[in-house]
Amino acid sequence: MQESNPQRLLELKTDELLAQLGGGNHVPGSGSAAALLGLISCKMMQTVVAASRRNRGSIGNNMSQLEYIDKMLMERDEPFFREAVQNDAEQFDLYFRANQEAKRKDINDAERKRLGATALEKLKPATEIPLSIAHQAIETAERGLLVFDLGVRHTRGDSGVAVSAALSSCSGALFIVYLNLLKFREGEWAQKIRSSADELGSRYQRLQIEQFTRTLRIQAEGVSDSPSDPQLNLGLADNG
Repeated sequence: MQESNPQRLLELKTDELLAQLGGGNHVPGSGSAAALLGLISCKMMQTVVAASRRNRGSIGNNMSQLEYIDKMLMERDEPFFREAVQNDAEQFDLYFRANQEAKRKDINDAERKRLGATALEKLKPATEIPLSIAHQAIETAERGLLVFDLGVRHTRGDSGVAVSAALSSCSGALFIVYLNLLKFREGEWAQKIRSSADELGSRYQRLQIEQFTRTLRIQAEGVSDSPSDPQLNLGLADNG
């Protein structure tokens, strides 16, 4: 079997990366796309922090919290998603190639069973990577809600996109996890992965509600005589 050597995806031009994502091949696939959404979320939050820095007089004492979030984005979230874009493609490629070997017509049943078991073992890390993407995306979404509340008001579109992208990153990654789990009989590993995914799903649903309350808040500003309370800090904890 030929060795896998996927391209460094984030080194491609944007049009080339998009063409690969839409090319119908097994990589880059949905896991890489989910990680890319997380990376976009980070960048949108960073622009809110930068704009708030230029307009710090309008946000009171919020700048120190925004600077801390920016530090978390730069040191933790962004590096994770950058690596995950590549790691997911490489690991899924290993599984795909192993699975193709198990489907060869020139092997006997015993060899097919052995190769199938090998492919399933390679699917485990290919499932753990999107699970880690979902976990990181949840934390990124929580930071995004804080950035929405604390940042300068005219950038709430940017922070709204940041939250939406992070939540999409999480839900997309969970799709992958649950789909991959269909290939495993119940066992200790599968139960552990499912439990973690279920917990993230509950957090995701809560954050969806938090996100929509902010959408409704802006909607209300357009129909009321006075704007809603500025610069709210709802106290979402940093889970980093």
